[in-house]
Amino acid sequence: MSALKVQTEDRFVRAFDNLPTDSGMIHSLRDAGMKSFRALGLPTPHDEAWRYTSLNEMTSVADAAVIDASGGVVALSPPAGIRIRPLSQVLADDPALASLLGSVVACDALTALNQAFLGDGLWIDVPDDFSSGKPLVLLTTAQGNADRHPRIMLRMGARSFLRIIETQSIKNLHQGRVCNTVFEATLSEGAELVHSRMQEGGSVGSLISRVGIRLLRDSKYNSFVVTLGGAKIREDLRVILEGKDAHCDLHGLTLGFSNDHIDHHTSVEHCVPHTSSKQAYRAIVGEHATSVYNGRIFVEHDAQKTDAKQSSRNLILSQTATANSKPELEIYADDVKCAHGCTVGRLDDDAMFYLRSRGLSSEQAMRMLTFAFADEVLDADASGRVHAWLEQRFGVLS
Repeated sequence: MSALKVQTEDRFVRAFDNLPTDSGMIHSLRDAGMKSFRALGLPTPHDEAWRYTSLNEMTSVADAAVIDASGGVVALSPPAGIRIRPLSQVLADDPALASLLGSVVACDALTALNQAFLGDGLWIDVPDDFSSGKPLVLLTTAQGNADRHPRIMLRMGARSFLRIIETQSIKNLHQGRVCNTVFEATLSEGAELVHSRMQEGGSVGSLISRVGIRLLRDSKYNSFVVTLGGAKIREDLRVILEGKDAHCDLHGLTLGFSNDHIDHHTSVEHCVPHTSSKQAYRAIVGEHATSVYNGRIFVEHDAQKTDAKQSSRNLILSQTATANSKPELEIYADDVKCAHGCTVGRLDDDAMFYLRSRGLSSEQAMRMLTFAFADEVLDADASGRVHAWLEQRFGVLS
């Protein structure tokens, strides 16, 4: 074990030891989380899933981790009819619900670390047959010289519909600090969740995101994540299709420049017959940025009639930018339709010449071609909010 790894883990252990004692359910969960964290240890590039991403930046802080236990996530103007409560209150009222924490999201050291520093996150209940045109807006922020570990739990009733617009921003987080988020959801029969996530990192600090979704019969999950740069951003999205005719659409767009490092991992698990999925991720990287995409499709023995598609396309705008893409198919059923595609390339010279010959400057031509490439996944943003978000910050789509 490297000295850097030991140093990083030790600062979290010391911070945990400094937490105030509590005899309630939160204390029991925190204790179990720290035991798991110490047993698992932080991942390193020697672990295949972290081959291209290092967490060594966290070692730049030698003192014990400063923890902001306020939860770090707020719900803004939620639609009427859904119930949002502090996670601590829900677990105090019904300790049996604690078994749901960690039941969907991938269980690794960072999920365990989130549980070890569990604060006052959100518990969201959506009743049967609920539907609203108004989205639920969630805002996660981390700033200053403190780590944050936000947690969101969502339960959707049968035949319900919900749209979530989630923004994660760590632009003012200090060197070596981390915002380590976990979002878990279970969709009952016939439920549908449209989940847009907009992530914005800073020149320092790390944003780690874990998303876990369980789909029961006839339920649908539509995910769109756009990542606008950051010194270190990593998201792991796991979808478990457990009911017949469940379906998920996963779309992602990475925009990386400067020294950004953005890593997206997806895992779609088809557990029963007659389920379907589609994954489409795009990355645009320039200057010295690095993007990573690892997409996994897993099909159980009994999951016949599975229809799963995956696509990863990467556009490199400079000689010093890097795009890494790795598709994974693990299929144990024989009556399935599964396909994947991966490309890494640069802007087409002929297209650039054509646009220049029509009077566009080199910068205008590059901008037009770059965001024509991005439009393939931006079209999946039915609300148009991501387009507006990009225009507000960069003016790139106007």
